[in-house]
Amino acid sequence: MAHHIYHTKAFVLRKVNTGEWDCRYLLFTKEIGLVSVLAKSARKPTSKMRGHLNMFSLVGISLVRGKEVWRLIGVENLDLNTKTIKKSESRIALAQIFNLVKRLVKGEDPHPELFNELYNTCQTIKKYVKDDGLLEKIELVAVLRILNLLGYIPDVPELRSLTKDFDWSEFDKYEVNDRRLQIVKTINQSLQETHL
Repeated sequence: MAHHIYHTKAFVLRKVNTGEWDCRYLLFTKEIGLVSVLAKSARKPTSKMRGHLNMFSLVGISLVRGKEVWRLIGVENLDLNTKTIKKSESRIALAQIFNLVKRLVKGEDPHPELFNELYNTCQTIKKYVKDDGLLEKIELVAVLRILNLLGYIPDVPELRSLTKDFDWSEFDKYEVNDRRLQIVKTINQSLQETHL
């Protein structure tokens, strides 16, 4: 019986070594949502997957659904390899943003808007990687927007320009400092209400 092959884009959120050469990855995909996959022999020196599955990178993947687990059968780098973001502050910001996604997204449920939001956030961090002053602002806005997309943020008129009509490509034009206290308060209240 032939298995259906799923092709999709994914962010690598976690890697756990299993067995001698295998790895289990937690991926956030555009079409399937959050999915745990097994990559057989991915750590072998001869594996074609080995260099592509870096933490937080965006990859194109091919999956098949087995009886009990998803199996990763192919991977390719896409235009966003966050391994190129070497600055530790930037990588910490990415880790915190993706950890929030791991906490709040459950199961195989597609979230294409959230996927696009993560992509745009990563591109913005990459663009402003040398500007320490903007990094905290990017992270704050990203967390606010993620919580909003997942339905955890109430409608706050002062924050609508950041939650509704927002354009990451013009991030440096937004006056985030003027609303920082309101953003932090809204995020904290929303996270407390999730009980996570």
